[in-house]
Amino acid sequence: MKTSMKLTGEGLTRALRRLAHRAAEAGDEARRKAQAKEKTRAEDRERADDRRRT
Repeated sequence: MKTSMKLTGEGLTRALRRLAHRAAEAGDEARRKAQAKEKTRAEDRERADDRRRT
């Protein structure tokens, strides 16, 4: 069964808002992952520096 979706007026607005919200969530998640990765790198550098000092 094939159905067509007609997006006009309010339906189109709702769909665009939903899409924008999903895009924002994906961006936030990517930012959090990047920050966590950078934090891990910084911790690894600190540990390596501490090993070199001792």
